[in-house]
Amino acid sequence: MAFALGEIGPEAKEAMPALILAIKDQNENVRSFAANALGSIGSEAKDAVPALILSFKDEAAHVQSCAVGALGKIGKEAVPSLIQAIKDQNEHVRNNASLALGKIGKEAVPSLIQAIKDQNLIVQRHAALALLNMETKPKEAVPALILALKAQDRTVRGIMAFALGEIGPEAKEAVPALILALKDQDEYVRGKAAEALEKIEKNTLKEKE
Repeated sequence: MAFALGEIGPEAKEAMPALILAIKDQNENVRSFAANALGSIGSEAKDAVPALILSFKDEAAHVQSCAVGALGKIGKEAVPSLIQAIKDQNEHVRNNASLALGKIGKEAVPSLIQAIKDQNLIVQRHAALALLNMETKPKEAVPALILALKAQDRTVRGIMAFALGEIGPEAKEAVPALILALKDQDEYVRGKAAEALEKIEKNTLKEKE
């Protein structure tokens, strides 16, 4: 039934309560089909967000993946809950929340920029990873990423430098901060800063050709 409803798409919203229950079915195929069906409903499946986030802990990896995809399709309605999920103690929940936020894309950027400024290092890391998971890297995040280059945690500093490199020429305002990061006491951070500078400068030259 869940598979058939997924094929119907948004018109399946009347079956949403049953689909939310189906996410907890003993059969993993039913759980994955239910997640896909909820995703096909789109933003109107916002009531299913908590259940889909719980599926991040599912023992079956493909069910987790279907939940990520579904939340990506639900879009901005899922963002507040996913921002909370990157604070979860469970690593699978945090990682999958980052993936889902990345799939949502531009609509998640303002919340992710705020999350990068969070005092919690784990939240900073996963917010940056969510930005990296986006197909189009958002230049709006550059100022927050620059600030986070001063974080106490070496991993956070390295991830932020890497993210700036992935944004490319539109992150050229970060060049002075990345040059300073070349003097970081940590080799990992210095390496990521060097890579980022190379990507920004290389892609900038390509644009001028």
